[in-house]
Amino acid sequence: DGEAIYRDRLRSSTSTDYSPDDIHNPGLAEVARITIEMQAIMDAQGVPEGTLGERVQFVMEDPSQQFANTDEGRQEMIDYLHAFDDKVMARADAFFIIAYHVFKVHKESFGANGDNTANTELYPGTLDWAHHRVVEADGPDLTADGDDRLDGEWRRTIVLAAIFPGFVIQLQPDWLWFLMITPMGTDQVRIAWQVAVAPTTLAAADDPDALIADINALIDQVNREDHPVVAGIRRSVDRPQFDRAPLSYLERNVFDFDRYLTTRLSR
Repeated sequence: DGEAIYRDRLRSSTSTDYSPDDIHNPGLAEVARITIEMQAIMDAQGVPEGTLGERVQFVMEDPSQQFANTDEGRQEMIDYLHAFDDKVMARADAFFIIAYHVFKVHKESFGANGDNTANTELYPGTLDWAHHRVVEADGPDLTADGDDRLDGEWRRTIVLAAIFPGFVIQLQPDWLWFLMITPMGTDQVRIAWQVAVAPTTLAAADDPDALIADINALIDQVNREDHPVVAGIRRSVDRPQFDRAPLSYLERNVFDFDRYLTTRLSR
């Protein structure tokens, strides 16, 4: 039953409960709308009559629409593409999630060094846990001098994992921290967290107590930064006029947690 398989794949692979037709038909309508607009633009530009494909091919082969095959022409093309990219990215935040949560909400703490989205690797989760990691190819060595227990990229790798329903851990070569999250009803949650520092990192520190105090202060700041975000999400779910938006690929862990909840609530 192809239609049933299609519906099942939508439910298991996306965050939507739309039917296949609900998704396909708007796509067909958009193709028709864009085709009409493209034909009108080509009419205005004097492109010879023909099918849309034929007219697009004509434009692609028209020398007046191409950059010169010279050093100057190539530089002109690069400048044009950079300018076009700047225009797109200036408006992208209004339409897409273009950066991971950490580098927006926590730009003064964990994300102080900038957007590491490109270094974030997402992995398929299970019904029990999910994880991803951040690997900076040119990032700092996070291990203490003389500590050779890790090799290669693992010396600068951060692993973030969630064990459902309420355990979150960030593990890196020099220290780790974890959260225990306990719901206290539908609008409150209790969070307990702890930090552990690698013995070699403590031994290498000029002032181990100051190092631990700095890490604790960092985690406290992260917690404060999260408060308005969590409160805003909670207010939003109370407003039925807003549909849930699609998940970013960087929210794979949210999708896996949704699957966990679905299996528990459907028992």
